[in-house]
Amino acid sequence: LSLSWIASDESFFPHWSWVNQFRLRSAYGESGVQPGATTSLRTFSPVTATIGGVDTPGLRAEGLGQSVSAPTIYWQGGESYWLAHVPVLPGCVATGTTKDEAVANARRAFRAYLELLETRGVSVEHWKDLDPDTFAVKPLPADRVAPEDVGAIEEHELRDFLHRMEASRSALVALVRGLSPAELERKPTETTWSVREALEHIMESEAEFLAKLERWPDDAFNTLQAVHRMAFQRFTVMDPAETALDHTVMGRRWTTRKVMRRILEHEFEHHGQIKEIVAALGADRPPE
Repeated sequence: LSLSWIASDESFFPHWSWVNQFRLRSAYGESGVQPGATTSLRTFSPVTATIGGVDTPGLRAEGLGQSVSAPTIYWQGGESYWLAHVPVLPGCVATGTTKDEAVANARRAFRAYLELLETRGVSVEHWKDLDPDTFAVKPLPADRVAPEDVGAIEEHELRDFLHRMEASRSALVALVRGLSPAELERKPTETTWSVREALEHIMESEAEFLAKLERWPDDAFNTLQAVHRMAFQRFTVMDPAETALDHTVMGRRWTTRKVMRRILEHEFEHHGQIKEIVAALGADRPPE
């Protein structure tokens, strides 16, 4: 159970240059993944199996809840870039230049991710007795959906996801807090990203992942509108100093006016593109 109030959205809240948003939050709950009430319940149905050429009656185990399988590391990739996922601990992933390297890194990442969560106050009781060195290794299915990715989400699972999501972001922000602008933009080598590029990638990908939950057009383009409202709000709380912003980001000059112009230009550009696509589809559209 959680409650949140964005006090900075209220008309009485003062606008300070060093505060983008002021939020009060209260929450109560318990972290960790608890099995569902029907997870361990099993039923059996009759089957006929052919053994030695003879039809033999037997029983097939089934369940009311999601079956519990051995923890598995799923790999995907090719050439010099491989990914290894550990869905039993959602969020745990590793990379490598070979499949074996990615899998070995995933075993180490399992312990590192548990440490990150525990340090941030998330219970790891559900996973502490698991030994990643014993995890099975399989290729990720062709549709890139692991068996653990399938099934309705119970309330406690959603709550635990939100706890881990907050813990992960807290650890990330703590990692970069205090870096100078030069440090944020400096690339260790020509082929690696800067911290700023990595952070921007996280922001963009989060919106992209959320879009995968949309059932357009039935849900009124919720994520598209939510990102728009976030951008809209960012401009409504600007102080005079921010409106005059003029600085260099990753070697390119940006001003507040340029950002505003590019937001509008980019949307108008793709408005025309989508209009052409719809026309090519021959769809009947109501007047704009």
